Amino acid sequence: MTPLSWILRESLLRRLAGERTLGRAEQDLAGGRVRGLAGQGERIAATVAGDTDYQVVLWAQGDGLAWRCGCPGSMGVRPCRHAVAVALAWLRRPPSEELTLEEATSYVQALDRAALQELVLGRALVDEGLRLQLVLGAAVHGPASPHRPTLRAALLRAVDPDGEPVPLAGVPVYLARLAQLVDALGELVAQGPRRPACATVALELCEEALWALDRAPGPIGRARGRLRPVFRRLQSLHLAACQQVRPDPAALAARLLALEVDSVHGVMRGALGAYADVLGEVGIQVYARLAEQAWAELPALGPGDSDPQPRRRARLRGVMEALCWQRGDLPGLIQVYQKDLSHPARFAALASLCRELGRLQEAELWLARAQAAFPAAQPDHQKNPLRRPQAGQTACAGGSSSVEGGAPRGRSFGSTGTCSNGMGT
Repeated sequence: MTPLSWILRESLLRRLAGERTLGRAEQDLAGGRVRGLAGQGERIAATVAGDTDYQVVLWAQGDGLAWRCGCPGSMGVRPCRHAVAVALAWLRRPPSEELTLEEATSYVQALDRAALQELVLGRALVDEGLRLQLVLGAAVHGPASPHRPTLRAALLRAVDPDGEPVPLAGVPVYLARLAQLVDALGELVAQGPRRPACATVALELCEEALWALDRAPGPIGRARGRLRPVFRRLQSLHLAACQQVRPDPAALAARLLALEVDSVHGVMRGALGAYADVLGEVGIQVYARLAEQAWAELPALGPGDSDPQPRRRARLRGVMEALCWQRGDLPGLIQVYQKDLSHPARFAALASLCRELGRLQEAELWLARAQAAFPAAQPDHQKNPLRRPQAGQTACAGGSSSVEGGAPRGRSFGSTGTCSNGMGT
């Protein structure tokens, strides 16, 4: 690995972050908002103060720079202003006669075991983050590992600390606690090939974490979007644990469908494609049968009908569409669309599907029926869902796309009856 001192240059920061982010980082640095700057080995850490304090860590990864920050901007492929501010602070730090963390490392290495334990455990009494890190380490790597009760209790406390929404100022700490728990689950999955019990516990706790995080109040407002990487990591770990444990496919199919359809945020959307290898033929059949049963229980909706379960219907419709594409079931796919004709947009979606599949007369028929059911809708109005597309285009729910060969672009029925574009979570 290339040393951090060789990588970290202002020219690199300008190339990675861009001039705008670099300028905002300069403002943070000039305003004295970078505090507690420290380096140890190949890592740099500091706090960037503001309305919310953000803990930033920088390190070398391969031949490049890696970073971690609790702000929303750190989720992208470019470093956030806080990470750049810390990097600039490190590059521009003045010479100092004070001892640094490097010298403190030598002091720690010289301590005997008893003194080191006293130092760490004494600090853990007053530092909740360190205490959690030590307890999780014991639960994952200690003699009693994997200690499911400890991991589960810590998980539930981290997901829903007090039963109230997390205010904006508390989001960084909330996300840091979640990251510790998810990292612990990741360590369990990593041990799975050698210790199957670890993968089993990880599988159970990943599912419980997904349900708990889905239903917890969590961060308020737009800050809830910062949970997306947590959901994605949990989903990835769950799939990895399933590949190791190979749970009963029928039971797994039922749990996956429940997470996809009944969770508040649809946390396992597209599970059929992602878990196909784990489910196998038996699991896929159970998944399809349960989805079909749930779909059959929903009433058909006609023009003007209200739907008491719109979210559940939309997710089940997505599952049924995926199954139809996978099987190459054209009539079944059209029947799925026909089950909800409560709004002009649903007629338009059905007409669009027919047109994409080369059934132009059917498409015109459904548009005509929509006009009869919703006479107030004007087909030529630019924003109306029943507006007829121009020649060579089809009006889709998400925009326009050209049609070739009578099938939607990116989706086709192959000779094996599988959907060519696949699915993912």
